[in-house]
Amino acid sequence: MGFCPDCQYDLRDLPAGVCPECGAAFHPRDLVAVVGAPRPVHVLLWWLHWIMAGWALIVFGVFQSTRAVGGLIIGHWPQYMVDDPGTIPGLEPFLFASLAGCMALPLAWSGCMVLPVVLAVRHREVMGALMLVAAIVLQLAGVLLLWNDPFGTIEWWLD
Repeated sequence: MGFCPDCQYDLRDLPAGVCPECGAAFHPRDLVAVVGAPRPVHVLLWWLHWIMAGWALIVFGVFQSTRAVGGLIIGHWPQYMVDDPGTIPGLEPFLFASLAGCMALPLAWSGCMVLPVVLAVRHREVMGALMLVAAIVLQLAGVLLLWNDPFGTIEWWLD
């Protein structure tokens, strides 16, 4: 990788000098000038991408923790059609987090596609395509867990 730290122009195979796009000075042997230290925005986008890609798994975890906290409050594992989640005192914040997480699923799914596409188009790299495939796999895994509901938590939650 060799991109201008100022404008992200591809500097590979260029002689030492200045970036033809923005005029920033660089030297091919100076990796810090060529590659540039990761900027906070790039680090934020990287983490945001993976959080959004795994959002369905996160929502699944929130559902499971809601049921676990409900079990701690009432003293036994909540049962479907017996222990209504709305009647368990102190469980409201967890129920709200579960609902908000589900409502944010479409936003997370569309948002995690932005960074890989930008990487693939702007830098013509395979990394963008790999990130896109990994994001789709993570999303499908989370959706399958939510759909199959292996522990009966969502069924209990919707009770």
